[in-house]
Amino acid sequence: IVYLQKLDDKQILEFLTKKLDSEKKARSFYFLLDDIKDLMGLSENPRMLSFIIELPEADLRQAQQQDGEITAAKVYEMILTRWLEGEQKRVKTGYHDDLKFPERWQAVEKLALHLWERTAKTVDIDELDDVTKQIHHELNLLLEHGITQQQICSGTLLVRDKEGQFGFIH
Repeated sequence: IVYLQKLDDKQILEFLTKKLDSEKKARSFYFLLDDIKDLMGLSENPRMLSFIIELPEADLRQAQQQDGEITAAKVYEMILTRWLEGEQKRVKTGYHDDLKFPERWQAVEKLALHLWERTAKTVDIDELDDVTKQIHHELNLLLEHGITQQQICSGTLLVRDKEGQFGFIH
């Protein structure tokens, strides 16, 4: 099992500098991230940061000002949408047994609600199995449960911690 370490502030700045080809632009973007609720915490994950940097800066500035349509919650939704779309493309096999984007999104919502209702941040493998069975049934999927479970566990923001528990990457 491989565990990705969180990026520290220096690494985030290095990443931004490489992507933006300017230390000045990187510092500006870094402070923008720091000024939007929870965005710096999400930036500690390299994959999340790569999605964040692709968002239109105007949208991020609007979220920073908190006076427009774009809120921190909307930015978060935009990031999650990009992530799930990326997962959809990653597993797109041309085979009919893939979870579609709306099903992925619903699975994330149902899993998040399950964790929220019990105020836990993680589930063990047995509970995850039960939850994915429930999601499979509630979404009335035509996929085999095993395929559904694999795609939910590997393609909906879940990560496994050092204790073997599953939780959202954020």
